[in-house]
Amino acid sequence: MKVKVLVIAALLVTVVGGCGGCDINKEAFDKIAGSIQDVSKAATDLMNQINDVTRLVDSKVESGELGQDVGDVVDQRLSNLMAQLESAMQNSGGYLFDQANGTIDHTFIDISLLLDQINSGILNKTLPSLIDQISSQLQLQINTISTTVEDLVVLTAGSAVIIVDKTVNAIVIIVSIIFLAIGVFVFAVILIKMKGNFSVPNIVGVSFMGIFTIFFLTIILSSDLRGNVIAGFNFGKKVPIRELPPKITGVVPETFVLGKTKNLYIYGTHLNALQKIKVKLMQNTTEKVVFPDSTIIVATNNRIVLGNFERKLGWKLPPFAAFKMKVQQNPAFVSASDQSINAMSYSMNAALAQHLTSTRQAFSDRALIAANNRAPLSAVRPALLLGELQQARLIGIGRALGSAQTRAFNTVINNFYLDQFKIPEGQYGLVVFADTTKIESPQLFSVLNPPPPAMDPDISPVNIRWAGGIDPVAGQSTTLEVEFSVQYPENITTPFMAKITSIPPITPIEVTVPMGIIAAAKGNNRALALTRAFTAPAKGVYVFTVSADEQNVVKESNEGNNTLTRNLNVGEYTYDATLTSFGGEIIGGLSSAKKFFMSVTADATGLPTWGCSQQVAIVGGGKHSINCATTLPGLKPGQIILLTFNGIATLPFPIPFITGEMPIGLGSITWNKQIVLNPTDFQDSKEFIIESQTESCKYTGKLILTRKKSY
Repeated sequence: MKVKVLVIAALLVTVVGGCGGCDINKEAFDKIAGSIQDVSKAATDLMNQINDVTRLVDSKVESGELGQDVGDVVDQRLSNLMAQLESAMQNSGGYLFDQANGTIDHTFIDISLLLDQINSGILNKTLPSLIDQISSQLQLQINTISTTVEDLVVLTAGSAVIIVDKTVNAIVIIVSIIFLAIGVFVFAVILIKMKGNFSVPNIVGVSFMGIFTIFFLTIILSSDLRGNVIAGFNFGKKVPIRELPPKITGVVPETFVLGKTKNLYIYGTHLNALQKIKVKLMQNTTEKVVFPDSTIIVATNNRIVLGNFERKLGWKLPPFAAFKMKVQQNPAFVSASDQSINAMSYSMNAALAQHLTSTRQAFSDRALIAANNRAPLSAVRPALLLGELQQARLIGIGRALGSAQTRAFNTVINNFYLDQFKIPEGQYGLVVFADTTKIESPQLFSVLNPPPPAMDPDISPVNIRWAGGIDPVAGQSTTLEVEFSVQYPENITTPFMAKITSIPPITPIEVTVPMGIIAAAKGNNRALALTRAFTAPAKGVYVFTVSADEQNVVKESNEGNNTLTRNLNVGEYTYDATLTSFGGEIIGGLSSAKKFFMSVTADATGLPTWGCSQQVAIVGGGKHSINCATTLPGLKPGQIILLTFNGIATLPFPIPFITGEMPIGLGSITWNKQIVLNPTDFQDSKEFIIESQTESCKYTGKLILTRKKSY
């Protein structure tokens, strides 16, 4: 029996210690271990970049500059990517391991470039045309990370993790199963042969085989023991576990307007580690607001979204009648009329809108520079300071009332909204609690009262521009984007239309602003609408005039600000025609020719005639090229390029004993090409082959059309 046990032990050491196929894996582990820190840092940097892009997308959606459907698609793709990174890191002890060939590292670079494209697309307003392509590429990168990380097995071992190749892990499990089976068999044989004889040698043998069997069973079932065994034979790499604490990286918007802001976005990393979360607004150590669970509508790895404030917290704009009653309770305004209260409200609202618009534009300008320099958006967030907004509100009141009553009216507003919302405006700390865990936002969170309610809404166009921010060309399908200032959109109960006319005239365009866009304007008093597609017939400066609510379906407080005029450029495509690679091939019965003379002339409407001729010696027959080329610039659709070819072959004089040469005409022929609409098929250039022949010669060449935009 002792001999059998020794044989089994020797076999175990031989199989595990002499795993011939594992040398390659050991070498791979060394390479993997060397890249752990770099790849993990890249993953962390990438998650921060995803947070910046997500924050910018949500900001654009909230401001109405980006459609909700486009924003949802981008957010979903980025959320999937963040979830994949989070899962890979958390299931790997805080590390994301690279293969020896650097697959994940290359994937990170590709994803970073895609995020740059999204950044650029949002800031330049071209994202809708890129979204399908970018989304597909992001999904491909997500799948690449999944399949790459699956090549490794990470076994926990106390405060460390052990990197193990799948093949090695499988071999150890299979070998353990084999030895477990052998152990069970030997154990059964011993028991049978003992026949109830529990002598000391028999007890020792049974105990040894029991330990032997339990050991291999534990290796199979316990990843801790299996990992330590594999690491002990240098077929795995043990590294300490990295803690991945959740943290908040930013909040959008930084200024929350009560009754108007629809959603609150909290961004961070490793937020999926939090359970039973509560979001609170704090001032020092005092809780001011605890958001109900029903206001948390999204909770993912990198984002918590809060909403439903109107329904769950009663944060909605009050009616004008309630505000009027509050104002007239103040002795200074006891006789104030509806019109005067309305005028004060509108003046304040206009001052706030002007301040917010200029701040958003400054943010967009800085964000564009940051995207080009690959700087984090956190470095260029707008400084929407509470004091600045309060000062803008006072300026608006002062314009309507004068300085004497400004403070009194402002006090009325603050008291009115404190009764309405049960929270004073000011700066708060935002924290997320989860059981005993507490994480805080690194930035202060400002709460601002909305402008006071008014009697009637006001619609006015504030901008009209080419959709996508790219000037179109004549004959090309395009659309206009119209931006409206919508004051007090909550008082608008029906869609309205706008009419757009132009000089030079284009068929008048009508655009409908639906209730969905009007409702979205509650957050920032801005509504964006796209016209139907149309074409401008010629290049030049077009004077567009937009008339809002042209049918007067909305009762407005000011009907005199419903039109806006803007000058917009329309370009045209012209084409440079490069003529090159001319040559000829003598055909028919003139194979004894010694010289070949060829001439070509080119004509295009409005351009000087170009000509070139050259004679070449014939060596061995075949095709003959001449060194002639030119470019005809600025051609437009409708113009025709006309090429005229002429050739002469020179033969020896046919009469014996008479020296000399005899020219033989090869015939003249023309070739033409008309510049049609879009001759390059939406490409910057396109090549055309020139072929034309007489009975005696085949003429060839090449035409390259290069597209240029001009205004």
